[in-house]
Amino acid sequence: MKTEEIVNSWQIAEFAAMLERHPNTVTQWFNELEKRRIHYNLRVNNEKIYTEDDLEIGTRIVALRDAKWPLNGIYSYIESNLTTRPFPPDFNDGETGIDVNSAISRMRDEFSQLLTDAKESLRKEIRYEYEQQLKESLSSITSQMQQELRKQLPEPKLPEQIRMERMERAIATTRIRATLEREALELWEQKPDSERKIRTGLFSKSEDVVKMQKFINDYINQNLEHRIEEHFKI
Repeated sequence: MKTEEIVNSWQIAEFAAMLERHPNTVTQWFNELEKRRIHYNLRVNNEKIYTEDDLEIGTRIVALRDAKWPLNGIYSYIESNLTTRPFPPDFNDGETGIDVNSAISRMRDEFSQLLTDAKESLRKEIRYEYEQQLKESLSSITSQMQQELRKQLPEPKLPEQIRMERMERAIATTRIRATLEREALELWEQKPDSERKIRTGLFSKSEDVVKMQKFINDYINQNLEHRIEEHFKI
């Protein structure tokens, strides 16, 4: 992590105040970005901090929300159009609920205590043999436990697979928006002239472009999230 990145950083309360939004709301945005593996949140002593990169993303979310964009559409837009922070190789978001290292560490501690108790109770001549047997048993159980825990972990996606999924999602979202725009334009053209046109002269009328664009934008915003969910069967 770069030094300047830590210096120019804020905790959630100050960061949310800069965005003029409640801290819980901002936290939910960035937690969802991290959950979707779009943008990683920096941490110092296990506490999340926010930098100028996060401020750029947060400002864009606020603007899009003010424009009535759905959150799913916003997340897709950020993934496709903004520079996001990559995830560290050892990042574990806890979705599986299993911490392999902690489980193995606890198991080792338990067997270590068992070994100590055995040393105190066994006679000197058989102690070495018992210790060796216990160590072999511990190694075997540890290996089996590791295999079982690994089976429960999801297979990691390859970088190329992640890149292709993002590209496909961005292309699909663009196509869906274009389809909605065509649908909205067709619906607009079905409206009577009294709703579509404005008087531009004594005997002439022309298309109310501002009203038409608002109609198209509203139609897209109302249907985009549903169409995306339907397309990806979320």
